[in-house]
Amino acid sequence: MLVRIKGYLTLSLAIWLLLTYLQTSSGQNLKDNLLDRPVQQLEIKEKDVHSILLKIAYEYDVPIGLEEALTGSELSNKAIRINIHNGNLRDVLDELTAQDPRYEWKLVDGVINVFPKAYRDELLKDILETQVQNLNIKPRTDKLHIRGAITDLPEVKSKLEMANVIPMNIGFTSVDFAPPSREFSLNVERIKVRDILNQILKTSRWRYWIVSRYGDNNEQLVINFF
Repeated sequence: MLVRIKGYLTLSLAIWLLLTYLQTSSGQNLKDNLLDRPVQQLEIKEKDVHSILLKIAYEYDVPIGLEEALTGSELSNKAIRINIHNGNLRDVLDELTAQDPRYEWKLVDGVINVFPKAYRDELLKDILETQVQNLNIKPRTDKLHIRGAITDLPEVKSKLEMANVIPMNIGFTSVDFAPPSREFSLNVERIKVRDILNQILKTSRWRYWIVSRYGDNNEQLVINFF
């Protein structure tokens, strides 16, 4: 009986290790495949990183989030040109950050996150890294109210009030009053704001998020999805 139990435990352990390996390998392959996605011929000319990333997100169906730099755009007076032939998505991102060295990128749980390595807005960084207790977004909630639900989180709202920053949740077109999809909903706990934004891209039709500040004194916060 003891031998049988030991044999069963050994077999169970072997199966568990195999499943763990397969899951890890699958996750790594998924991430690698995303960055290795072929780019046969891409020629883009835009005025800024935001415009380039938005096009890439939809052209290649990849989720991308941008944390905008506080300043520094005035250091470059020429448009960004991306010319990639027979490359991959990784080449595109490397070329983009080479042309605007304020930024760097990394893959975060299946979502490409682009963020400043220079001229970083400490408030934006702090908010994105803030862990919140919970967020519940019900089905058919439109984009404007999803944005408001995030900036109204107590952990986020308190930091904005301390910094005298106002969330700019304003709708201008019908897109702002449409849900990401009929089925979309979100219920998360003990999660960082950045991970919330990434999770929304992974579970909705949106492919892109941006967090930035505007105004003469950067007194306006914008979190938006496209």
